[in-house]
Amino acid sequence: MCVKGETLVLGERKTLTTRPNGRSADRIAPGASKGCAMACVYCYVPRRKGQADPVTVVTDIDAIIAHAGRHIARHGHCTTCAG
Repeated sequence: MCVKGETLVLGERKTLTTRPNGRSADRIAPGASKGCAMACVYCYVPRRKGQADPVTVVTDIDAIIAHAGRHIARHGHCTTCAG
Protein backbone atom coordinates (compact mmCIF):
# COMPACT_ATOMS: atom_id res chain seq x y z
CA MET A 1 0.00 0.00 0.00
CA CYS A 2 1.46 3.35 -1.06
CA VAL A 3 -0.43 5.91 1.02
CA LYS A 4 2.05 8.78 0.58
CA GLY A 5 1.99 8.79 -3.19
CA GLU A 6 -1.73 8.36 -3.59
CA THR A 7 -3.33 10.40 -0.81
CA LEU A 8 -3.73 14.16 -0.29
CA VAL A 9 -5.10 15.06 3.12
CA LEU A 10 -6.77 18.44 3.66
CA GLY A 11 -7.43 19.66 7.18
CA GLU A 12 -7.71 22.61 9.52
CA ARG A 13 -5.49 23.58 12.43
CA LYS A 14 -7.06 22.65 15.77
CA THR A 15 -5.04 25.28 17.62
CA LEU A 16 -3.32 28.45 16.47
CA THR A 17 -0.34 28.94 18.76
CA THR A 18 2.82 30.94 18.21
CA ARG A 19 5.57 29.17 20.15
CA PRO A 20 8.95 30.48 21.33
CA ASN A 21 11.83 29.21 19.21
CA GLY A 22 15.14 30.19 20.80
CA ARG A 23 17.15 29.48 17.66
CA SER A 24 17.33 31.55 14.49
CA ALA A 25 13.92 33.16 15.02
CA ASP A 26 12.12 34.38 18.13
CA ARG A 27 8.85 32.59 17.40
CA ILE A 28 7.41 29.73 15.37
CA ALA A 29 4.09 30.56 13.73
CA PRO A 30 1.48 27.90 12.93
CA GLY A 31 2.39 26.20 9.66
CA ALA A 32 0.36 25.59 6.52
CA SER A 33 1.14 21.88 6.49
CA LYS A 34 2.20 19.07 8.77
CA GLY A 35 3.57 15.63 8.33
CA CYS A 36 6.60 13.97 6.84
CA ALA A 37 7.66 13.80 3.20
CA MET A 38 10.25 11.10 4.06
CA ALA A 39 12.88 12.97 2.05
CA CYS A 40 15.56 13.49 4.73
CA VAL A 41 18.66 11.43 3.96
CA TYR A 42 19.51 10.91 7.65
CA CYS A 43 16.01 9.90 8.77
CA TYR A 44 15.27 6.44 10.18
CA VAL A 45 11.56 6.40 9.19
CA PRO A 46 11.96 5.18 5.57
CA ARG A 47 14.48 2.51 6.64
CA ARG A 48 12.75 1.26 9.77
CA LYS A 49 9.08 2.01 9.32
CA GLY A 50 8.87 1.89 5.54
CA GLN A 51 6.18 4.56 5.36
CA ALA A 52 4.96 7.64 7.20
CA ASP A 53 1.67 9.42 7.68
CA PRO A 54 0.66 11.47 4.64
CA VAL A 55 1.39 15.19 4.54
CA THR A 56 -1.64 17.26 5.55
CA VAL A 57 -2.19 20.61 3.87
CA VAL A 58 -4.32 22.98 5.95
CA THR A 59 -7.17 24.87 4.36
CA ASP A 60 -7.61 27.63 6.95
CA ILE A 61 -4.77 29.85 5.71
CA ASP A 62 -6.80 33.01 6.41
CA ALA A 63 -7.06 32.05 10.09
CA ILE A 64 -3.28 31.47 10.30
CA ILE A 65 -2.56 34.85 8.68
CA ALA A 66 -5.04 36.59 10.99
CA HIS A 67 -3.41 34.91 14.01
CA ALA A 68 0.03 36.10 12.89
CA GLY A 69 -1.30 39.65 12.42
CA ARG A 70 -2.80 39.67 15.93
CA HIS A 71 0.45 38.35 17.38
CA ILE A 72 2.48 41.08 15.66
CA ALA A 73 0.01 43.78 16.75
CA ARG A 74 0.12 42.52 20.33
CA HIS A 75 3.91 42.11 20.64
CA GLY A 76 5.21 44.73 18.22
CA HIS A 77 8.46 44.58 16.29
CA CYS A 78 11.01 41.97 17.26
CA THR A 79 13.61 43.46 19.61
CA THR A 80 16.33 40.94 18.80
CA CYS A 81 15.98 41.11 15.02
CA ALA A 82 18.77 42.61 12.94
CA GLY A 83 17.81 45.82 11.16
